[in-house]
Amino acid sequence: AVAAVGGGWMCDYDIFPLNPFNAEGFDLPNDGRLTVHEGRVQIHSVPSLVSGSGEEFTRMAHLLIENYIEHLDVDIWSDMYALQNIGEQNLQNFEIMNSVVDVGKVLQGEETGAESCKETQNKRAIHFSHYGLQNGALLPGETIDKRAEIATRWTNWWKESCEITEPYQVGMNSAGNSDGMKTHANMGQNEEEVNTIPDSGFSGGGNTHGNMQTSPSGVPAMYTYFERIKQTHQTDAGDDRMLDVWSDAWSDAGWRPIILNYDDAKKHPDFDHFAGILKDVKLGEFSKVYIHRWLAMAVAGGGWMTDYDVLPINPFDWEGRDLPNDGKLTVYGDTIDARHHSAVPSLVSGSREEWTRVAGLIIDSYVEHKNENHWSDMNALQHMDYEEFEVIPSVAVANDVLQGEKTENEACIVTEGMRAIHFSHYALQHGVLRPGETLNDRPQIAKRWLRWWDQNCDITEVSVENRIK
Repeated sequence: AVAAVGGGWMCDYDIFPLNPFNAEGFDLPNDGRLTVHEGRVQIHSVPSLVSGSGEEFTRMAHLLIENYIEHLDVDIWSDMYALQNIGEQNLQNFEIMNSVVDVGKVLQGEETGAESCKETQNKRAIHFSHYGLQNGALLPGETIDKRAEIATRWTNWWKESCEITEPYQVGMNSAGNSDGMKTHANMGQNEEEVNTIPDSGFSGGGNTHGNMQTSPSGVPAMYTYFERIKQTHQTDAGDDRMLDVWSDAWSDAGWRPIILNYDDAKKHPDFDHFAGILKDVKLGEFSKVYIHRWLAMAVAGGGWMTDYDVLPINPFDWEGRDLPNDGKLTVYGDTIDARHHSAVPSLVSGSREEWTRVAGLIIDSYVEHKNENHWSDMNALQHMDYEEFEVIPSVAVANDVLQGEKTENEACIVTEGMRAIHFSHYALQHGVLRPGETLNDRPQIAKRWLRWWDQNCDITEVSVENRIK
């Protein structure tokens, strides 16, 4: 229908305007190329606000219908799912501009205030989605059925309380961060200094988000790995929220967040060999996932990987291409254990060859300890020879900074020189949570604490010294 009227702008009926962008009504962003305005990366795009020429809407309609045919066996499939899958197949199929905020990020009940204004800076519109209302804080007596009233109330509040800012004008173009965004992670860095990572030689096409691709502005990639299993200590919805928090945090810190999965691991030429060994050792589901992520990283071309509950603190995005230790496998998580290595692979960097090499050492360790009740890549690393990899201790653990309602400047001292912080299940068990918070609130706890850190702690230079062996 939009193609029939000549293209232009289209939004869902629950999208409301924020900062003015009517000047773009005739002069479409990205020279009329199909542009989705909600989402940080193509594989998380939401077509709630879309712009493009008539030809572009027609082109995308053809891609969508072809994608529908490919997924006839799926019970529920929509233009959003198709669009995300199309973006996953080829990041260049459309543009994305992160200029729509979901209402779940700004609905704070009776405490709606300055933080909501900050969330809406440079945004074209707000999406009063059903999902957003489920995850926001409504006023007493409000329900999801009152979406129209909530939208009217909130937009009136915004007009009275928030300053108008200029919407983002630059597309992300497969990067996780708009070229127009200034974050604490890239302050002081020229665009030429922000490094990139070479493409993988393993990838066989299709799932291109597994390649070490970069945007024209050279935004480096940060990977995590996720498989849906029963042992993450969270519900499926909790896992999804944690992945969203992870993606948002790394994007805001100047990286392009990419989530790898089982399909990426299967592209490794040694996958079948590793799978056969895993079948014989019979160590548990988690042990398999640990190996899969090392293979997926090799397929991606190497680079940086974190656990999905590790969030950035002090900037180090310029190390995106010039990997520490000349690309030798380097582990940044550290714990005190006088008997073994103290390495914790919550944040790891290395070349493609190094990810494959150490994966082989880990699988050898699995065979050696096949009678253990539990064995992981962390256990394997901690029992390896000292020369097999490097350790640069620079990941803080959340239990050292979670002090309940008394989070104070001591947390700033603990995080000096740290690249990231790990909100592990163990850390939350041993930290001090606020009244009413539980381990299931890990995404909200992590997001809240990171916001506090950003407002209260000074940025410091990250450590580059290898641990003395």
